[in-house]
Amino acid sequence: MSITKAEYHGHLASAMTERALQDGVATIVRDINRTTPGALLYYHTHRSQHSPAGFPDVVILSPIHGTRLVAELKRERKSAKPTDPQVEWLDAFGTCGDDVYLWRPRHLLSGEIERLIRCVADGLNLEMIVTESEWRGYE
Repeated sequence: MSITKAEYHGHLASAMTERALQDGVATIVRDINRTTPGALLYYHTHRSQHSPAGFPDVVILSPIHGTRLVAELKRERKSAKPTDPQVEWLDAFGTCGDDVYLWRPRHLLSGEIERLIRCVADGLNLEMIVTESEWRGYE
């Protein structure tokens, strides 16, 4: 029995942990910095116990171009939703003019995350890019 690429990606996405998603994002940033040293600065809170509740999982900056991207990472499950403090932070970053995303494994597997990170590294305006993962508040 054969399956489609979409079905295969769906299976991989449902099995992917948030840690694996985080590792995938970090690898993309590392690869970009390997070819263009200093293109991106990357921040991820490793232990959030002493950090403000809800601070986003990922902040990526391009000091060369002055662009910034903020992302919250969640597993593929529908029950994996941002907490109220996470929503507050994501909304605040968006209000301040930052590009804000809610990333799930399907966005890594589709190449969407890499495309967005490369746009930040290249200084491109992310407002012109339509994505599934763009933060628009959460109901």
